[in-house]
Amino acid sequence: MRSLFSFSISASSLLCFALALSAQDTRKVTEPHIPAACITLNANIAADHGVIASEDEQRLDTERIQHAMDNCAAGKAVVLRATGRKNVFLTGPIALRPGVTLVADANTALVASRDPRIYDLAPGSCGIVSEHGQDASRSFWAMAQRAAASWAWAPLMAGAAPNFWGRM
Repeated sequence: MRSLFSFSISASSLLCFALALSAQDTRKVTEPHIPAACITLNANIAADHGVIASEDEQRLDTERIQHAMDNCAAGKAVVLRATGRKNVFLTGPIALRPGVTLVADANTALVASRDPRIYDLAPGSCGIVSEHGQDASRSFWAMAQRAAASWAWAPLMAGAAPNFWGRM
């Protein structure tokens, strides 16, 4: 009886081990990569000690970043690059496109403008919540369906997280 009990314990342990092995993930996972650039944009603003000069607060890069995103083919990247002391891209809302990667290169910061008016859906609406509970302003990021952003593992200034997504 004792040998039958030992055999059943051993057999059930072996069966559990075999089931655990067969439940392993068999997908081939590869390292992520940054796609080839369709365009590289150079920063126009310097932030001495992390502070953007007041005269630079209205020098938005929104239009040139959006133009580059809109004209880049799927599978390619728009690269934001620092040049010398100029390492900041100051922008308002940006619409990301499916298949196009936005890359903030090393030592480069993508910073949201502090001007609430550029986020208005209607004049003076930024920060106002509608009666239906919806925000009346645009998000910093607006993602088209199936769009994504990638970062060149560079820290962003002003505490912005690289996964702060909004809606269109």
